[in-house]
Amino acid sequence: MEKRQACNLNTGRDEEIEIDVERRDGFRYWPSRHINFFLHARRIAPKAPVFILPRQPGDPYGRHEADVGGRVTVFGEMNVYEQATMFHELWHHAEWHLLSSAECEIVYRVVRQGDSWCSTYLDSDSERAARAFEHYASTRAHGLNLAPAKKGSAQEVFQKIYEGRAHNECERRRRQERWKPWIEWGGAVAGAGSVGGFFIFVLPHLLTH
Repeated sequence: MEKRQACNLNTGRDEEIEIDVERRDGFRYWPSRHINFFLHARRIAPKAPVFILPRQPGDPYGRHEADVGGRVTVFGEMNVYEQATMFHELWHHAEWHLLSSAECEIVYRVVRQGDSWCSTYLDSDSERAARAFEHYASTRAHGLNLAPAKKGSAQEVFQKIYEGRAHNECERRRRQERWKPWIEWGGAVAGAGSVGGFFIFVLPHLLTH
């Protein structure tokens, strides 16, 4: 047993309590769930480079780097708590690479109503949304069935990300943008051909008959 100072939330005061430091509640025996992390990341953002590395003193819990291909890094082990961190960082990947600004704003308007942490960083739209998605995705991953999302709601945006539909819609938009110049060029060529055919074949026929 070891005595430590702890804040009693009921009184708001620090008190000395005894802690059984030998009891780890199975922490050291938690299995690494590589396949769990892999399947979630592959479904939500299959093009995102996701890395897991052991956490060292001073490291953050996670990080998203938009300027490095949207890389997602989780500092820790592949266990149940770091899974939530991965969801948090995958939100950041989604807001940068998968969602429209309108979809992001839908979420931001809702999360602005949440608790204030008196921190410019923690109270930013992006961090509020990431924490909200982290808990939404964890809820889904732990098997809780949620009511169907209403169209145009923040939950609908979260649902699209978690189920991989945001990625699929983004890829569809990219394909359309990639083919758009060719389609427009083809339409112009077809239009020019129609005009030329009118003057060469149709107009002479009309004038002689």
